[in-house]
Amino acid sequence: MRKPFLPSVLICSLLLLQPAPAFASNVSTERLETWCSGISRSDEATELHGLCLGYVTGFLDGYYTASWALPADLFCLPEGSSTVQVARVFIKWASANPNKVHKPAGEGLYSALIEGFPCGNQ
Repeated sequence: MRKPFLPSVLICSLLLLQPAPAFASNVSTERLETWCSGISRSDEATELHGLCLGYVTGFLDGYYTASWALPADLFCLPEGSSTVQVARVFIKWASANPNKVHKPAGEGLYSALIEGFPCGNQ
């Protein structure tokens, strides 16, 4: 008696071992600027503001989680600064750098933070 079930299980198991594609961000600096743009004019929350603030919060959390591996801080947020303030600095930077809107949002936000919140004695 043949066991057709076993070959099927083996084939499916091998398919699961295929490497997954590398993650590539599809959020551009331009898209993040669009999400954040209303924040500079209003404190009224919208869905786009939520996307903006969620992205900024996640970026900062990731930076601070990994910052132990850096030789020095690359930007220094003032104590008590808010995510909204960071988003406003990003909007100002993005408006001043229209030639960089095609870059990934993380790269644009990183550049905005370095320029907007430089560290004093480094």
